[in-house]
Amino acid sequence: KGRGRFGGDEATGLFEIKPLEFPPFQKTEARGSLSVKFTETDLDLKVDGSFLPGENSFDLSFHIPFSENSLTGDVKGSFSNLDLLLPWKGARGRLNYLGELRGPKDSPEIKGFVDFQGPVLPFPQFAHAVTDYSGSALIQGGMISVRSFQGKLGGGDVRASGTVTIDMDGVKSIDLKSDGKDMLVSPLERTRALVDGSATLVMDSRRFVLDGDFLVKKLTWRRELYEKFAFSSVPYYQLTREKTFFDDMNLNLHIRTTGDAWMENSLGRARGRFDLSVTGNVTAPIMLGAIEVLGGDVYFQDRKFRVLKGQLSFFNPTTVEPSLDFKCETF
Repeated sequence: KGRGRFGGDEATGLFEIKPLEFPPFQKTEARGSLSVKFTETDLDLKVDGSFLPGENSFDLSFHIPFSENSLTGDVKGSFSNLDLLLPWKGARGRLNYLGELRGPKDSPEIKGFVDFQGPVLPFPQFAHAVTDYSGSALIQGGMISVRSFQGKLGGGDVRASGTVTIDMDGVKSIDLKSDGKDMLVSPLERTRALVDGSATLVMDSRRFVLDGDFLVKKLTWRRELYEKFAFSSVPYYQLTREKTFFDDMNLNLHIRTTGDAWMENSLGRARGRFDLSVTGNVTAPIMLGAIEVLGGDVYFQDRKFRVLKGQLSFFNPTTVEPSLDFKCETF
C-alpha cells in the first residue's frame, strides 16, 4: 500500500516470502525491505533482507532495461546459520559471499566469491568433525571451485580443494581432493587410529565414490571379529529412516599399517599389520584383504594360547567373513 507518482517515485515497503525453497538448499523464509523504481525504459530493484532462522543478511540490486534482453545485478551477504546451506545439520561458523549477474534475462551468468570459517564442520555417518576450519571458493555459472580449505581432523591438519556443480535440481557433480596428516580418529566404534591419508570424492551421472589411501601408524582395535561394519549408529531402533545425501555413496578405500596395530577383544590380545580394502555402499561396506598377526595371546576353549604366527583373511566379496589361519602353543 502506498501513494506516489507512478513512473517517477520509488515504491518502498516490506516483504515476506514464506516458505522459500531453492534446491539444493534447505527450506527457509525471507523478510526485509525493498524499493522499486519503474520507468518507461527500465526497472530498478533493491532488496535488503534476511533469511530465517538466524542472522543471514543479504543485499540485492538489479537493473533491467526493457529495450534489451539483458540485466545486471549485484548480490552480497552472509550466513551465520549454515544448516540452511548444507544437506546435513550441525555445522557452526560463518559464510560471507558477494557476486554479480550479467547477461540475458533468461540465463544470466553468475560470478562470485565466498569465504567461510568456523569452529565445527561435521560430516554425516562419520564420528569426527573438522574443527577450526576456513577456506574460500569462486562461483561461476553453476560451478563452485573450492580454492582452499584447511582445518583440523582428530588433531591433525587437513587440506582440500576441488569443484562442486549445482543446478536447480540440486548437486550435479562433485570432484574434491583432500589429504591429512597425524589424524587421531575413530572410524568405527571401539577403534582408535593415528592416520595419514588422502581421499577423493567424485560424483557425477555415472558414479558417487569416495576413493582413499590411508597409512595407519598406530591402531587400537576392540571390536569383535563378527561385528558388522557400520560407520554410524542411532540411539534407538528405527523402523524406517530418511534417506540422506550420502546413502548412495560407494567406498573404495585402501588401508594399510606398518605393524603397530593392536587387537584386544574376546579372542585375545595381539599385535599385527594389515593391508585391507573397504568397498561397497557406505551403509553396508565390505572388507577384503589380510591381517598378519605378529605376536600375542588368544583364548580358545578356556585355554590361553601364545601366537607363533597367524593370519586373518577376508575373501568374501558379499559379506565380512574372516578366514583364520593360526599357529599357536599352550601348556
